[in-house]
This record gives sequence, C-alpha cells and structure tokens, in this order.
Amino acid sequence: MFRPAAVPGLQDARWPLHPRQLRCADARGALDLCVRCADGSAGPGGVHCGRQRRDRWQRGRGEAPLVKRVLVVSYGGAHVAAALPLYAALRDAGIEPVMLGLTTAADVLRRHGIAGTRFLDHVDITDPHVRRWGDYLCQFHHRDGIGISREESVAYLGASLAELVGEVGEEEALRRYAAQGLNALLPVKTLQRIIKAERIDGVIATDSPRAERAALNAAALLGLPSVCLLTSFPHIGLHYLQRSDNGAVMCVLNERIKAQLVAAGRAGDSVRVTGNPAFDALVTPDADTRRASLRSEARLAPGDWAVLWAEQPEPDNPGLPVEMRERLADICARRGWKLIVRLHPSSQAATQAVLAEGVLLSPRTESVRDALLKCDAVVTFTSTIGFEALVLDKPVVVATVSQYSHYVDYREDDGVALAASLDGVETALASFHDNDAHAQQLTRARRAMPRGGHAARAVVDALAGQSATAASGTIDAS
Repeated sequence: MFRPAAVPGLQDARWPLHPRQLRCADARGALDLCVRCADGSAGPGGVHCGRQRRDRWQRGRGEAPLVKRVLVVSYGGAHVAAALPLYAALRDAGIEPVMLGLTTAADVLRRHGIAGTRFLDHVDITDPHVRRWGDYLCQFHHRDGIGISREESVAYLGASLAELVGEVGEEEALRRYAAQGLNALLPVKTLQRIIKAERIDGVIATDSPRAERAALNAAALLGLPSVCLLTSFPHIGLHYLQRSDNGAVMCVLNERIKAQLVAAGRAGDSVRVTGNPAFDALVTPDADTRRASLRSEARLAPGDWAVLWAEQPEPDNPGLPVEMRERLADICARRGWKLIVRLHPSSQAATQAVLAEGVLLSPRTESVRDALLKCDAVVTFTSTIGFEALVLDKPVVVATVSQYSHYVDYREDDGVALAASLDGVETALASFHDNDAHAQQLTRARRAMPRGGHAARAVVDALAGQSATAASGTIDAS
C-alpha cells in the first residue's frame, strides 16, 4: 500500500523549545518514541526525542490528546489551495500530515512535491462492484486532460456509488443519483478504511459535500478530533455543516460567516474565525516585483489595464460562462483593456476553449496569486478568487446571475461591485477604471478587510486543542 514519505527529522521544527533540545539519537524516526524517553527521562546527551518533545508541546497548549498523524482531505481548486498551507503548518507543529488529494487536487499536490495518497491507493478497482459503478459514472464525470487518470476516477466514483448501492440497494441509489448527482455519494465506510489504514488520529477536511464530508463523518464515528475548513460561504451545505458530525470544530473566514452558522444551530464555541489558509501567502513584500515580472512575461505594457475573468462551470446553463467570457473579450477590445481568462480546473472547456485574438489564458499550472498579481480587476460569478483578489487590493465585480449566486455572500460592504446582469458588468468595470466616487467608496471598504497571514496555524491549533471525543454511534447523511 502506498505510504506518504516520512517526515524529516524534527530537529529543525519551529515550536517553542530551547534550541539545544535536539532529536534523540535513539529515536527510530522523526515520529517514533525512543524507549529511553518513554518514561520522560532524557535520552543520550540529556535531551528528549522528537515525539516526546512534540507530546509536551501539545499538552502544554491545553492538555489536549496527542495528535500524531492527521488526514487532510480536499478536492481541487480553492479547496486544495486552502489545504496546501496546512501541510507545512502541521509539520511545524510536529504532526505528520497525510494529504488525501481528490480529483484535481492530487495533481496539485504532485506539482508541489508533496507525496499524497489517493482513493486509488486504497480501493481495489478490480472489484466487480467498484469497476461496474466506476465505469458507469465515468461516462458522465471523467474528463481527460485535467490531471486525473481514468483509474483514479474509477476508484473514487466506483467505490462511492458501490457503497451507496450496498447501503440502500441499486434502485434507490440510482434514484438518489438522478435527483442529486454526485452529491448523493457519501463514502463514509471507505473513508473509515482509509483512516484506519493510514493510522490517522485527527482529520481536517474542506467543506465539499462528498468525500470531504465523508471523512468528517468517519472521524465522528471513530471518535477522532476533526476540523471542517470552510473555504468560503456555508449556504450550499448549511443543512449538514450546522451539525457537529461534519467537523467537531469549524474554521471560517470571518465573523459574519460564524454568525450564519450559529444562527443555523451550530454551537458558538465550535466555530472559530481563523481566516482561510489559502490567503496566508498572498500578501508578501515581493508582490510589486513579482507583478512586474509576470506582466512582462505576458507582454502587458505598464499602462495596460487587465481584467481577469475567473470562470466556473454552470451545469444548468453551460453557455452562460462562455457568454460572459465572450462579452468581456468584446468589452476589453472596445475599451483598449486586456482580458485574462482563468478557467476552472475541473472544466472540460480548459482543454477545448477557443479564445478571441488578444485574450490571454491563465494556465492551470499558474497559481491564483500570480494570476491575480498580473491583473487590475477581477470578474466572477461565485468563485472564492473574488475574496483572494480583495486581500490583494484588487477591484472585484461579481455578476449575480449564476445558479449558485444565492449560495454566496459577496457584498458591497466587502468592497465588491455587484452586477445584476451581464450588461451591468461593463458599467462596474468602467467605474473602477475611472476611479469614480462609487469606486473610491468600494476601495475604502476593500482596504478595511483583514489581511490575515496566520490562518493555517490557527486551523492546526483548532485541531490539536480538541479534547478527546466519544465515538458517535450514528451520523446524519441527509
């Protein structure tokens, strides 16, 4: 079975310990406990091994149980962007992260040099039930060219639907799939097996309603500490995020989102305002230099005003994002602006899109931060890239025409210009370009937002500080 690479020695770990407290030479590995240190005595040279030191560090922060290996679960896009900083934050805390990359997240982890684990490492795709249902769902949901092998799709989709069929029968499972799509799949048993196989004793997952939710449900059933990291707004999953079986603690972006969850029934002390770890590295001293370099590479002149279109799929109206993209191309051509298009990582259009002459493409391999640094304004329907743009002090226009618009909560109080129609997008962009009175008001609101920088560590603290929990006998899959 695949195992992530071992964490290097902990002698360089950055927690509050005396610098002479090096890892004990008798420790069998960075996360092993030296026999001579097991009773609290010093190892060779009068120092303790790494695990003993980590144990004392964690207990010193509130008598929390020892968390040694944490499963971090996310799929692609904004979710893996929020999960990535947790890898370093967990290691800095002396905790071994096991990254479970779903869909396009696995490719992102590979590009960052992180050895993660996948469904394919834990699911037997020769199992006839997994193969049957995986092949069936791959007809509709597998896409070549976006960093996911067909075998991984068979493992992820096949195990998920096979589990549902085993629970409710084939007819009911297919009825639920027809009504809810992939959101009908909640592979809790599969996640329990992964947690046990990887020797996990804590779970952090983002707020997607399938395998991430299943990981949190599995943690509740096993009595493990867990954190649900909410990447943006809770509305699309409020019916399950309000419950403690979907994260003993929820980490959210701001106080407004916390108030929404508490109003829906979450206990106030189970929701922490940590910010989004994806935003931690956005604001750095090299931003201006990096922007100049990126714009030079893209052949953008110093005076070019560039608009970034952050596109997302619209299943009920697939032509809507394309229409917005084409309208923006026309607007920018007429006004002498430049358009940069960033397609959603799971979009089939990413391998098929034909862009108008002069339109720049932000490739899938380019970081969101680099795409944002290049531009001067951002247009989106619902993407969390809008929040990242605000952190980088970029004007944002949100067109509230998406099937998902009622699930997001962008407001003018955040410095966002809201456009009720596609036609209104040009007016909003022109306002920002001309820096009129309304644009100046939005700029002041945007610059009043917190800039963050320590969210990843706050999320790790939210997990490590949890008391032991009794295993839940049941979960609510509704």
